[in-house]
Amino acid sequence: MATRFLGRGFYLLDEPETGLSLSTQLQLMVLMQDLVQRDSQFVIATHSPILLFFPKATIYEFMNGDIVKRKLEETKIYQDWATIFERKEHFFQKLFES
Repeated sequence: MATRFLGRGFYLLDEPETGLSLSTQLQLMVLMQDLVQRDSQFVIATHSPILLFFPKATIYEFMNGDIVKRKLEETKIYQDWATIFERKEHFFQKLFES
């Protein structure tokens, strides 16, 4: 993965988490941090709550035809995962209702 990136670049990534484990996503974030410190910039389309945790990331969410700047905790993906982890019994009850 590291051979694809050089410093001082502008990178557009479309769902880079696809096929990556949690630990590999974290390795990607370490690589990104190194590149950001060398004046690189990333624009990433993602469904990964992990990648949304990137320090100082500016997050935009596409909602109902609008593009809205959000804080991490305001994003739908974050809220969905929080519901699963914090209220898993409720989540699974709703999921399996007939």
